[in-house]
Amino acid sequence: MWIFKLLSVTILGVAYGSQGNQQYAGHLESWKRRDLEQKVLALLQATDPVDEIKRAVKFIVEHMPPKDFHDPVVTALYVVKNIQLAFEAKKRFQDRWTGENLPELLFFNDVLPYAVMREPRTHWRSTLQPFMVNVVQDCKNAKCAVLALNKLAWSIVDPAIIFVAAPPNMLNGYSVAEVMEHHNASCTGLTIFLVSALRSVGIPARAAGVPHWHKGPKVCPDGDSSPECGNHNWVEVFADGAWYFVDQRGVLNELNKGWFFPDPVSKQYHSNTSLNHSVFATSWAPSHTLVSEYYYKNFTATARFPMVWDWDTHVNGWETVAWYNNLTRSSTESGNLAEVK
Repeated sequence: MWIFKLLSVTILGVAYGSQGNQQYAGHLESWKRRDLEQKVLALLQATDPVDEIKRAVKFIVEHMPPKDFHDPVVTALYVVKNIQLAFEAKKRFQDRWTGENLPELLFFNDVLPYAVMREPRTHWRSTLQPFMVNVVQDCKNAKCAVLALNKLAWSIVDPAIIFVAAPPNMLNGYSVAEVMEHHNASCTGLTIFLVSALRSVGIPARAAGVPHWHKGPKVCPDGDSSPECGNHNWVEVFADGAWYFVDQRGVLNELNKGWFFPDPVSKQYHSNTSLNHSVFATSWAPSHTLVSEYYYKNFTATARFPMVWDWDTHVNGWETVAWYNNLTRSSTESGNLAEVK
């Protein structure tokens, strides 16, 4: 009997200790968020409780990935610089891109963040902004700016950045700095680069993609393991009041055009049991906190943006497969690629 009691106490102690460790970790993370927020606000001298800057700081820090608190690059000064440059771009271009009606949460979620996925954190905004500002200087609206950047942003280095395929479910260049250093990247690296270029001039942008294409057994006899059914990423932008997709370094003169539309993206579908064959887009904040916003009304809140090269890492996201299905139907019925706001 005493052995049983000893065992019970031991098991309970381990369980309690594990729970205590989780609680401690949660308290520590909360403390780190509050501490970073206060340091950033102090550096920005943002003391007005109704100040947009203060709300921006709270939004970014509140939704920072926990791993970033251990990243030596992500300091208070790093966050400050990103916020300052994002607001600088907004002030410079908002009259041309959106007028004064760019929704605050759209700016916070799809322009302000210092990262897109889990790419290495770098000072990309200060690197890209001067060049990208020159690229879009003659544009009078956001669509013009998006097309100009998709055509010319790659020439920030010489030779220009090009697409180089990575092995299935793997990466070959991820952060903006790596893409520029190597002068090439796979679809994921090119996506992050163009999203960052767009954000650097104040245009809301995010990464989109599929974990696996659903092309069927004839094309992919080994299912999702077949190279033809690997992952793919591309860009989505909010331009002149509507969302569009962009085939990065692909179709250069039109939005909502790409090798993957309408086929094979029209074959993707929602499933309650698997993420593999749907379509997703990234989000800085958990998407369930944004579903009431009008400009996200066509997207479904989901727990994460799945990354097949790193399934265990969490990135917030939307499920957007219904939006692409509607876009396909609209384009088929009208013969044109309609806006889907």
